[in-house]
Formats: sequence, structure tokens, C-alpha cells
Amino acid sequence: MNFQKLIMLSALLLGTFISVMDTTIVNIALPKMLDYFSSNLSQVAWVATGYTLAFAVLLVGASKLADHFGRKKAFMFGLALFILTSVIACLSTSIEMLVTIRVIQGLSAAFIVPVTMPIALAIVPQNKKGMIIGIWGAFSGLAATLGPVLGGLLTENFNWQAIFFINIPLGLISLFLAAFFITESYDETVSKKIDYMGILILSGALFCLTFGFAKVSDLGWSSQLIISLFVISVLL
Repeated sequence: MNFQKLIMLSALLLGTFISVMDTTIVNIALPKMLDYFSSNLSQVAWVATGYTLAFAVLLVGASKLADHFGRKKAFMFGLALFILTSVIACLSTSIEMLVTIRVIQGLSAAFIVPVTMPIALAIVPQNKKGMIIGIWGAFSGLAATLGPVLGGLLTENFNWQAIFFINIPLGLISLFLAAFFITESYDETVSKKIDYMGILILSGALFCLTFGFAKVSDLGWSSQLIISLFVISVLL
């Protein structure tokens, strides 16, 4: 594998790492946010839930748009927005502002994660594809596992803002490498027509499903709201 391909894979892995890590890194910092904003636990919990929910809702739709308009463009757009929202998250002055930014950050992650694998598979020979998939799976698992550990270290030694600040230098490195080394790719096998209504309906289904699972621990499986969310998800 030549130098350019190694740099490309490094950029993709780094982008994946910060996106997946942010699903778990905030969990340890929630008590600090609770005190900082003088808020209640149900509000602060949405700093974590809002990110995961937005991430899941747009995941499939973002993949389709990336296949059509270009995976490199989607990756760089997602990274740029992820970095920007990380900056704003550090400057948040209210819990409502932070939750809103985290939702937007989750949407940006949906443009990063799903395109990294097809970009990587497009640049490696057939006999290396299995290895790349294994590395991606291991790296994503490592990012999710290290999230709470890193979040605890940063929060204990600095402050809760540090869990978002760390995304900025790592994201900028990934963005720089992507801009100069990643080549554009598309999915030439799919239809050139984008079913925007289909994306909207599928996103609605994923929202109801993910939100239902997020709230079931609070409301219980027999809750009318939970049952309604799952039913609506199936219907959509």
C-alpha cells in the first residue's frame, strides 16, 4: 500500500474515531454539566441522547446523498460541521444551546461515518477488503470504549468543555488530510434519481424507533407513547 493510500486511510479512521467517540465521551461529564448549568438530569441527558438520535436518524439518508453527490464532499462537509459544532459546544451558555448544538453535531456525524468504509474499500485491492472491514470494526469499537475513559480524564483534569475541544485539532487534521489526499468517489450502480420523500419517511421511521428505545427505560415497555412510537415506525 503506497503512502497516499495510508494517509487516506488515516484521515478516514480519524474522522470515524471522533464521530463514534462522541457517542460515549459525554456520559462521564454529565454531572459536571448538571452543576455548571444548574439544570436537571432529564435536560442534561439530552446532551448524549440528542447526538445519538440525530446520528441514527440521518445515517441512511446521508449515505444516499453521499453516493450521489460524492463521498469526499460528504465526508468533508460532515467534518467541517462537526468541528464547528465542537467549537460552539465549548462556548455554550445554556443547556438548551448545548443540546441544540449536539443534535446538529449528530447530524454532521451521519455524513462522516457511513462514507468512510466505501471510500476505504475503493482504494484497496480485493484481497485486502476483509482486513479493512476488520480494522474499521475494531477501531470503531475502540473509539466507543475509550470515550468514557477519555471523557473522565479530560473532565477531571480540565473541565467538561475539554471533551468537545479535543475534537477540534483531531478534526482539523482529518479535514486537512482528506482535502489533499482523498479522491472523490460515487456509487455508479445506484439510480441517479434521489427519492427525497423516501429519505424523509425513512428518517421519520428511524426517529420513532430510536427515540422509543431511548425513552423505554424511563417509561416502560407498556407505555402508550412507546407503543405508539414503535407502531408509527413500522408503518412508516
